[in-house]
Amino acid sequence: MRKIVFFALFFLLLSITVHAAEPASVSFAKLEELTKTPFATPILGGSIASGNGKIFFVTRNLKTRKLYWHIYSPDETKITAQGDCPFMDYSSYSVSENGSNALVYSKFPPHLWHLDINKCSWKKVYTNPPNEKAGLAMVIPITFFSFINDTEAMAILDNWNAKHAVTDSIIAKTTLSPFSIKPVNSLWKVKDKAVDVIMGGKKAQEGYKSELLKYGNNGELFFVVTNDRLPSQKGYVSYLFYHGNNTPVLLTKSNDKLIPLDFNQTQKLYTEMSLRGGKTFIASTGKGNVIMDKPALAGKLLSQDKIGLYVKEGNQFNLYVGNTGAWKKLASFAKPYPVAFLQNKPMVLVLKDSSLSYYKY
Repeated sequence: MRKIVFFALFFLLLSITVHAAEPASVSFAKLEELTKTPFATPILGGSIASGNGKIFFVTRNLKTRKLYWHIYSPDETKITAQGDCPFMDYSSYSVSENGSNALVYSKFPPHLWHLDINKCSWKKVYTNPPNEKAGLAMVIPITFFSFINDTEAMAILDNWNAKHAVTDSIIAKTTLSPFSIKPVNSLWKVKDKAVDVIMGGKKAQEGYKSELLKYGNNGELFFVVTNDRLPSQKGYVSYLFYHGNNTPVLLTKSNDKLIPLDFNQTQKLYTEMSLRGGKTFIASTGKGNVIMDKPALAGKLLSQDKIGLYVKEGNQFNLYVGNTGAWKKLASFAKPYPVAFLQNKPMVLVLKDSSLSYYKY
């Protein structure tokens, strides 16, 4: 998978403690200063270009209420592009691998917009189906568009019938030029196939649901099916699947929580989380092998056989890069910050309370 996102982790928030060398960082206050946007609202996040670490973010002028977009380059330590937005509010946005394109989902009415960052040019590219029309809908996208390169992105959308009732959840691929959204996979059908594998051909019982989904560049799926209503089991049951072709493959099952982290065609990275702690595994088929006796909350398969992990150890949240038996701790925190592992640079980004930090390895 080449998509990059901030991994949102929700735990009790504590004060920060860093035990590693202070990384390169830029404060939100400095970013606001660099934008030269007067009366701007505070920056509350951003989308990271997976290839070079550029950050795309939006500010609002509190006097005029206008929105402005900006691109910050950590290599040049400056704003390299910016402009105004053709809408007054938004719910989600995403920037491409090398920071040349962005997609934004606006509100009231809901539209999908494409920004050509090099040309500073906006284009409205998609609107939900009108009344009495069926089609793919972005009421609130289940998973917003994530770029897999500079011109293509993936998302999970609802499929509407003519009465605008949801008939399926669809993994769709978007191409920017010429613009198109094409269905790749049906989540409902894949879940039903996974339940058939679990039941071994027997009649399916109620209570199965799919969750914690990761998806790849061509609609591949790495996901969990759970059931907490099986009479033959005590409590929670979690099944980990990989779906690459037509039939989902069951990798393992557990009475503990299984969390898919990342995958490619040959390797699957996941965590088994329990009340006692947990472990992090890597597998090609089956359950695989333990690579760390601690539960990773986020992880990424990197280049040159390296793996990036964000691990909970006691009350600490530690950032590691390496592989089995040769882990390098980059930083340690006392609260769970969102992190992003870059695909093409030896760097990890951490979104702190008031700054964005870049850890090199």
